[in-house]
This record gives sequence, structure tokens and C-alpha cells, in this order.
Amino acid sequence: MALGLVGIATFVARQRHLQHRDAALLDMRIFTHRGLTLAAIVGLCLLMTAMGLAVVLSLVLQDVLGLSVFTTGLLLEPGVLPSPWSRLW
Repeated sequence: MALGLVGIATFVARQRHLQHRDAALLDMRIFTHRGLTLAAIVGLCLLMTAMGLAVVLSLVLQDVLGLSVFTTGLLLEPGVLPSPWSRLW
């Protein structure tokens, strides 16, 4: 985790340095807006929770309940399939 934080800090510092020459991959000035920063952090937390839950749930289904990998995949499949209602939004 520490190595990941160091990598992110290095990336941010490098992008801030490059944005003075308009050569940055990601303009970090966008994160000065509080609403966008908060939304990005909340979205990141939700994504981490969803990924962690998918891993833990599959391990519980296989190890605790003794289901096969195929059965576990079938049970978890509705969570990754696109919803027909998603096209309405």
C-alpha cells in the first residue's frame, strides 16, 4: 500500500511539473474543484468496495459453502451483466 501511495504521489508531482509546458497526461488543476475531488474519492471508495466484495463473496461461496467454480460464476454473473434498464438512462 505504501508503494502504491508513493507511486501516486510521484505521478501527481510529475504531472504538475509537466502541466507548465502543456505536456501533462492529466491536468491536475481539475482537482482544485472540491465537488469533483469529492466525487472522485467517493467513486474510488465504491469501486474498491465492489471489487473487494466480489472477491470475498466468491471465496465464501467456494470455500465455506463448497460450491464449484462454475456454480459460483453463475451466481455472480448477474452482477456483471449490463442491465436492460441501463439504456433508459
